[in-house]
Amino acid sequence: MIDSLLYTMQTDSAVVARLHRFRRMRNEMTYERVGTVTEREATALLTLVCELRSTLVAWLAAEHPALLPPADR
Repeated sequence: MIDSLLYTMQTDSAVVARLHRFRRMRNEMTYERVGTVTEREATALLTLVCELRSTLVAWLAAEHPALLPPADR
């Protein structure tokens, strides 16, 4: 799903790489070790996700406005 951002929204490959890195960290934390994610990393992920959501809403508004949730129209 993460890789689809390259083709659907033309998301920068660096953003996709960061998302994959966070996904791997989540998997490691969930399945192997607890406490492996720092507060700084969690904040970085939250910032990235908020930026990605803004980009997604703008893309939907331009490409598929009917898919926007009412709060974003």
